[in-house]
Amino acid sequence: MNAEEILSKMSIKEKLMLTSGLDFWHLVSNEEKGVPSIMVTDGPHGLRKKEGPGMGIGDAVPSTAFPTASCSACSWDKELLHEMGKAMGEECVQEKVSVILGPGVNMKRSPLCGRNFEYFSEDPVLAGEMAAALINGVQETGVGTSLKHFAVNNQETFRMTGSSNLDERTLREYYLQPFEIAVKKSQPMTIMTAYNKINNVPSSGNSHILTDILRNEWGFKGVALTDWGGGHCHYEDLNGGLDLEMPGNKQLYLKETLKAYEAGKISEETINRAALNVLKLIEKTEFVLNSDYKYNVEEHHAVAKKVALGSIVLLKNSKNILPLNNDVKPLIIGEMAEKPRYQGAGSSHLNPQKLDTFLSSLDAAGITYDYEKGYESANVKDESFIDAAVAKVDKSQPVILFIGLTDDYESEGSDRLTMAMPETHIKLAEKVLEKSDNVVIVLSAGSPVELPFEAKATTILDAYLSGEAGASALVDIIYGKVSPSGKLAETWPLSINDVQCSETYALKERNQVNYREGFFAGYRYYNSAKMNVQYPFGYGLSYTTFGYSNLKVKGNKVSVDVTNTGKVDGAEVVQLYVANKTKASIFAENELRNFEKVFLKAGETKTVTMELSDRDFQFYSVEKNAYVTAKGEYEVQIGASSRDIKLTATVTKDGEEINELEKFAGSWFETFNGKPTDDDMRLLGVEPIYEKAPRKGDYTLENTALDVKEKGFGKFFFGIMQLAVRAALGIKKSEADQIQNKMMIDSAINISFRGMSAMSNGIMKLWLASFIVKCCNGFSKPSKKEEK
Repeated sequence: MNAEEILSKMSIKEKLMLTSGLDFWHLVSNEEKGVPSIMVTDGPHGLRKKEGPGMGIGDAVPSTAFPTASCSACSWDKELLHEMGKAMGEECVQEKVSVILGPGVNMKRSPLCGRNFEYFSEDPVLAGEMAAALINGVQETGVGTSLKHFAVNNQETFRMTGSSNLDERTLREYYLQPFEIAVKKSQPMTIMTAYNKINNVPSSGNSHILTDILRNEWGFKGVALTDWGGGHCHYEDLNGGLDLEMPGNKQLYLKETLKAYEAGKISEETINRAALNVLKLIEKTEFVLNSDYKYNVEEHHAVAKKVALGSIVLLKNSKNILPLNNDVKPLIIGEMAEKPRYQGAGSSHLNPQKLDTFLSSLDAAGITYDYEKGYESANVKDESFIDAAVAKVDKSQPVILFIGLTDDYESEGSDRLTMAMPETHIKLAEKVLEKSDNVVIVLSAGSPVELPFEAKATTILDAYLSGEAGASALVDIIYGKVSPSGKLAETWPLSINDVQCSETYALKERNQVNYREGFFAGYRYYNSAKMNVQYPFGYGLSYTTFGYSNLKVKGNKVSVDVTNTGKVDGAEVVQLYVANKTKASIFAENELRNFEKVFLKAGETKTVTMELSDRDFQFYSVEKNAYVTAKGEYEVQIGASSRDIKLTATVTKDGEEINELEKFAGSWFETFNGKPTDDDMRLLGVEPIYEKAPRKGDYTLENTALDVKEKGFGKFFFGIMQLAVRAALGIKKSEADQIQNKMMIDSAINISFRGMSAMSNGIMKLWLASFIVKCCNGFSKPSKKEEK
């Protein structure tokens, strides 16, 4: 097909129809014009293709469950992510999927975000580089990707109605930078807008980020589409830079948008842009519809294991218990050893082709062991298994203890309330450690957890959520077949109270989320505030040691010699940071600018060379509305983590004379005492936004069933809504609390009335949604039809 030629022969109505999906997973076709219907479906760490109609979570076709982003980012290995992406693309080709929805690059503002397992890092450079590598791998197969969620989507609470409020410098330098890197280095075929608003402007129609920045500044060429049910007024979204609203909704907005066109509220040029972008996407990816390609399941399982091997992080090995000797019979404790937690809950939940468990992997390796359950993951409050497990502990026998977060602790659609693990896991760990220090603790979770027993532990491995082959990868690492080389892609704070936004995160501010701390999140905050942490960003141990020498900075090229000074082959992540030492404005203690993973045989030395760009020495000046270089000194740092800086060099830049620092004197940004305030946020150049809870009489299509549930018709509707959602999804009342079902129900009742219409597959028309809103407002005679 020829996209431009087809567009020239289409009517306005036909063009507009292309800007809305056919159903949950397909784009609109036009058989008369030769336009096929292509399929887009979930990722981001493997293919989740729904079998049959609807949106359901649990009935996907079998695919390879690769490690989640929270795990794979710890590899710091761009080549490995490229290989993983290529395998994902091959699976899409086999299943005739044209676009896989991922990866996600939202910043980890707080460890409590329930969807952090889907995101790479708290650092924008690491997240952007990992995403770019994955995207390039997928798109090498001809399949498209969808970079998400654009933008500033950092919590699940009020995710469909909330507004992320922040200053322009923070937006540009921190929250948009991973998207910018990925767009410029990989040009994803699509980018998915976030549910949330940004400074009270919906992401789906935000011209500042979609048009001014994404297209005009970064040169994005692909399709901008909504998250599912995340659109607003369709013609306003198109005017803002959107191309495609998903899912299909029986052309819900077609009549309204045609009227807007006739009234001059949207131009033919805008409609042509959106329709042409969609046609070009179909043109690029329609080949999958006629492909007979079949991927090799075993080869892809091996790729999943390879990613896990490069990503698992050794956090502690103070008595060198690891690696274990194959001849020693260990005691395995913890149900996760036989029922691994290998992926997160929500729309990314996959049906793995095959699944390794730690016990079956030990069996395959010919290693004998004893096993005690210790707990039940399905009932984390049941302590009845603890005593039997502890009774088996003997100092002479090594213990491998599996603990972490169970599925119901972190999921899309809700945020964690605490960083604590289940009490049964904590009690089990403490009692085991009381009897022996010959214990290897294996953590399985999508994000950091508090470790009250850390001082007593001698050996800790962090597996994160390491995919379908993560268990066999653990066996190889624990028994020394492979030396661990993962490095943390996020800081592990000591407790949630140490997090910069802990006072307000997902709790007090309802729909308005004010980013008072600016860009001081993650290690940018902890390092600048000189705060103790459990484990710093970039940290990870090995079975060998590495030496650094001969740092050279020539122009923007940095080189350093790295030597494996131990007796075991291994890999080291060389991390390049820049510290702005000028007094031009407020700056973080240091910021990652580049990195390289280098594999070294025992005794081997390699020279690692990395580039710094001019941008790496710049900051975004709100006053100048541009990135600027301040005149003065900068420190180039080579580190094994953000706090383990091995070598430094000072460079001087002949930039602008800038002094924006005076206005921050005495503020939180200078002292880091306590938590940031609204006044601190105002110093960044933006006013905090607050709103009162909506009241009867003020409800609109942008409100949710939760907003109206307390009284009158709203209370009645809320009850009916819950019943209808369960019926539509085929969920029994007794099954409503199961993690996947709870996510689906919560998402439905948290979506706006407008979003309900979009997600209803034509059942709830806009006039019906408006009718319900009017009833909730108390109108006795609502109009039968209301388009807005």
